[in-house]
Amino acid sequence: MLGHDGFILTSPWPVADRSLMQEETAVIAVQVNGKLRGQVEVPAPPQEQQVMDAVLASDKIQAWLTGKELVKKVYVPGKLVSLVVK
Repeated sequence: MLGHDGFILTSPWPVADRSLMQEETAVIAVQVNGKLRGQVEVPAPPQEQQVMDAVLASDKIQAWLTGKELVKKVYVPGKLVSLVVK
């Protein structure tokens, strides 16, 4: 009645195109002393050095690091950067 051939019950499922599912950028959460202080956006797939460079270049994060000693950096691949300062 709508101009299509066959029944919907006998139609095949659509096939997913994996190339269209790939993200071009990744958003990484940044914590300072265990509290969420911001996010950075880096090209996907994120490499640790690129993520750390983006975190240390972020103005929001620099406000929390100014005048403090960076004790430890923890990177959870593709998800989180946690900085410990004192």
